[in-house]
Amino acid sequence: MFFITSGNVYVYINGVHINTLKAGEFFGEIAMFLKSHRRTATVKTMFYCDLFYISRADMEKLTYDFS
Repeated sequence: MFFITSGNVYVYINGVHINTLKAGEFFGEIAMFLKSHRRTATVKTMFYCDLFYISRADMEKLTYDFS
């Protein structure tokens, strides 16, 4: 799962631009919570972006620690 800290990313489904995400937004959450689910979109950037990433293993540890 990725969190955008600066810049913009463009979301495409079947090659069609459907959304633009900006700082403070995130993507990749479906793969985080549905282990067998295929990705639903392609995310690209045209310019430099800063992203934070959290792995599924780290997310599972966090949710276990706080449940």
